[in-house]
This record gives sequence, C-alpha cells and structure tokens, in this order.
Amino acid sequence: MKNIIILLSLLFVITGCAGLNPNPGERTADNSWTYGNYERAHAILRPCAERGEPWAQLRLGVAYQFGNGVETNINEAVKWYTKAALQEKDGLWANGYIVGAFGKAGYFSQNIDALLAQHYLATIYLSHNDIPPDLVKAYLLESNVSKESNGEWLYFYALPNGQPMGTSAEDISNTLAEIEKKMSPAQKMEAQEKLSTWSIKKILQPIK
Repeated sequence: MKNIIILLSLLFVITGCAGLNPNPGERTADNSWTYGNYERAHAILRPCAERGEPWAQLRLGVAYQFGNGVETNINEAVKWYTKAALQEKDGLWANGYIVGAFGKAGYFSQNIDALLAQHYLATIYLSHNDIPPDLVKAYLLESNVSKESNGEWLYFYALPNGQPMGTSAEDISNTLAEIEKKMSPAQKMEAQEKLSTWSIKKILQPIK
C-alpha cells in the first residue's frame, strides 16, 4: 500500500491533475466543485455514483457530510460512504497503478477511495450528533485505514493548481487515538476480538 500511495502522489505532482483520467468525469467534477459550480459537479457525480463508481460515491458522501452543493444529510453521507468503503478489490488498477494495469473505467484507484470512505465513516461513528455513536465500528474502520495507509497521505483529489487534497497520516493517527480514548475497556476488548477476524463486509452492511 505504501508504494501505491507514493505512486499516486507522484502522479499528482507530475501531471498537476492534467491529462487522461481513467475515471471519466472525475476531473471535471472536482474542478467544478473547487470553483463552487456545485450544480455541474453533482450533475456528473450522481449518475456515476448510482452506476457504482467508487470515486463518485466517495465525493457524494463528502458533499452530504459537509453540505457541499446539497443540504447536509448525515444519513445520506453514511449511505454513500458505505457504498464506497465496501469497494475493495485486488489488482494494480484498483490500487492506483496505470502502467501495465487494466480495469474498468470509473473504478481506478478504488481501494484508496474505499480507505478514505472508511476514514470519514469512522469520524462520523466517533462523534457525530446526528447518529448514535459506535466506537467499536469506528475503531475497526480507522484501524484498517491506519494499517493499509502505512503512515502515508490518502489523496482525495487535486486542485487545479496541482495541490493534493486528502487525509494525512497525522489526522488518521489522531482520529484513532481519540476513538481509543473514548472507548470503555469492554469496547476495547470487543474491538480487539473483531479485529482478529477483520473483514469490511463483517463491519458494514451494504446499503441499497
């Protein structure tokens, strides 16, 4: 995973977010979002998300969590994050490699999208007022994100000037520490037992 993230960071730096994107519509949606053209961004995002494309599902989750172009709705955010979080798959394409990799358009780097979605879900289950907290679920999700990211940045998208946006290793570490601080001894024991048989599909139920 570390090599994957390093490669992605190099791609962002080298391309400056220019050139062919294996997730059609992604760059246009991100640029529209950056400049506040939410109507255009959502016109691209929603059909792609409904087709099952992880990059768009992740962004819809962010939009609903933070009210970007839509009314804030945490249940909708959880819905779209969950869909993206469950989209883990083996293979170079899913892990963000372009050279020598082949895969379905719209599913490039879906494992990075899945980890980001898991991180955002963990923050919601940690302390969001609109849904009941679930510290065990938050711990399991963020533990997996911490493990798979190997202390590296997880990139969400790049601004038009090439500046990468995403979640830092420090943010992931701090979130995990905050979850652990709030957990009771019984919750920690439950989490450790479940972590030994980790599976994202055991933690999250598919949402239609």
